[in-house]
Amino acid sequence: MKLFEYRAHMSIIDGGRSSGQVATPDIPPAPPVPPVPPVPAAPAAPGRPAVRHAARSTAGIWAPPALLVLALAVPDIGHPVLWQDELATLSAADRSFPDLVRLTTHRDAVVGPYYALIHGWTVLFGTAPASLRMPSALFMAAGAAITALIGARLAGARAGLAAGIILAVLPVTTRYAQEARTAAAVLFTTALSTLLLLRALPATAPEATGTAEATRTTGTTGTAEATGTAEATRTPGPPGPLPDRRAAGPGTRSPSSSSG
Repeated sequence: MKLFEYRAHMSIIDGGRSSGQVATPDIPPAPPVPPVPPVPAAPAAPGRPAVRHAARSTAGIWAPPALLVLALAVPDIGHPVLWQDELATLSAADRSFPDLVRLTTHRDAVVGPYYALIHGWTVLFGTAPASLRMPSALFMAAGAAITALIGARLAGARAGLAAGIILAVLPVTTRYAQEARTAAAVLFTTALSTLLLLRALPATAPEATGTAEATRTTGTTGTAEATGTAEATRTPGPPGPLPDRRAAGPGTRSPSSSSG
């Protein structure tokens, strides 16, 4: 039996050789390779024209209030006589830096940074009344510009421009822009910190708002489903068919008639 199988196998091989074909075992096809998902391209950085357009549109919001503050404050900035608090600023600015540090250790420590700034300013530009008050005018102009940017971020470009212009034309704005004290610097730092806070908020605010909105939507849907289920449970089904008295026969009486 084995000899017969061997001869049959050899005859198949010889037949394949004579016909030019070689017998090969059946190999199952390889499984198809899943396609590789394309890698999303990184967003292109804004080009120079887009950046210039954004800068021009922003400048149209903050530049008019700043220029208006300077136009109202600078022409007469040197005419008023220095008053008592401004004389204190002048006294601090005339001191050497070690003397200024000793002054702030026991008096006027809260305005020490302002005194240091004015000390460096007067070294470059002198101690004339106009020079002494010019930092306040610049601080007030920057504060009006930042106020316009805050309004634009909260309520749109028109609202921001209106807010900056309103601040610029206030008489109190011109007064403190012409005073060598800390009021204008305080307004500038307050407006700047508010703008930086508003720029930092959108990184987390939309996510939290979306989560809260999803929670409210889920809660409302769940309440509606629970209300519908309870309403369906309380609603009775349709009444059953009434008994047919004629099918009971002539001698049969209903329970109500028998009880009477």
